[in-house]
Amino acid sequence: MGYLIDSNVWISAASTKSPAREILTKALKSEWAGYSSISRLEVLADPSISEEEKQALKEMMALFVEVPVDHKIIDKAIHVSQSTKIKYTDAIAAATAINMQAILVSRNIEDFSTVPALLVINPFLE
Repeated sequence: MGYLIDSNVWISAASTKSPAREILTKALKSEWAGYSSISRLEVLADPSISEEEKQALKEMMALFVEVPVDHKIIDKAIHVSQSTKIKYTDAIAAATAINMQAILVSRNIEDFSTVPALLVINPFLE
């Protein structure tokens, strides 16, 4: 099984002493590791991240597979959003993880607690 990295983990990884860096290293050693295109947008558009941090994040993200948000993921995200009432960006992350048969790595596991068939871990609690 692989890992899908959520936006908030990438943002935390901008800090050099973050537990997020450990999970990224672990994910790279798994059979598959990636992130949703929507996460790249959320991370790199975040105004709180410096240009240096953005460059470091781009370099880290380049080691992972970027999963495009296609019709299959949007259809699944629609179903997830309607059945669980979570916000759209979270529904896209959940749908991507489910479609990729991956564990979602996120700091906000509570946001995903109502999504059946989704495995979520918080690297800050491990």
